[in-house]
Amino acid sequence: MLTTYPKVIVITGLPGAGKTYFSKILLKAMQDNGLTCSTLYADKLAKECLEDLKNELSFLPKDCFQNDILDRKKLRAYLLYDKNIREKLESVIHPCVRKRFESLLDKQTAGAYVIYELPLLFEKEITHPAFFKTICIIAKPEIIKKRLRLRGLSDPDIEAMLKLHLTQDQKTSKSNLIIDTSEDLREESVQKILKLLL
Repeated sequence: MLTTYPKVIVITGLPGAGKTYFSKILLKAMQDNGLTCSTLYADKLAKECLEDLKNELSFLPKDCFQNDILDRKKLRAYLLYDKNIREKLESVIHPCVRKRFESLLDKQTAGAYVIYELPLLFEKEITHPAFFKTICIIAKPEIIKKRLRLRGLSDPDIEAMLKLHLTQDQKTSKSNLIIDTSEDLREESVQKILKLLL
C-alpha cells in the first residue's frame, strides 16, 4: 500500500450528466499540460467484479442468467425496482470495487493524478485518503433524460434510476467544483477549470 498517494480527482453526478464526457476532456487537458494522469471508472470495476464473483451471486433470480451468462438488462431491472436484491448485490460488489481501486492506485506513480468516475460517491459515503478534489457534473434535467433515453432506457426506468441518487443540488453542495455539460465545453473553459482544480 502506498504511503504517498496519487491525487485522485473524483468525478460524480447523476446518470446522463456527462461524467465520462468530462473525464475524457479533463484527462486530455491535464496530459497536454504535461501532467501524469490516468482514469478509473467505478462502473467498469463493478462489471469486472460481477464476472469474478459469479459464484457469490446465487441470490439473484434465475432469469438474470442465460446459459450461465449474466443478462445485464434483466439485472438492471431488478436493481432499479427490488431494494432487497440491490442491497445484497451492493454488499458483495462494493467491497470488491474498493479493493480493485486500491490495487490499481498502488500501481500509480506518487504525485500523479487519477481521475476516478464514481457516481455514488455521496450516496454511499465513500471516502479515501487519496481523494483530492471532487467535481460534480450537472446538466439540465431535460438533457439528462434525453441522454438516458438514447441509451435505451424507458421513462419509468429513468425515474427509478434517478431516485437512487441524491439530487443535483445535494451533490453540488458537497463538491469542490461544479461543471455544467448541458452545452459542449470550450477550450478556454477547460483551462479555467484546470487552474481552479490544481
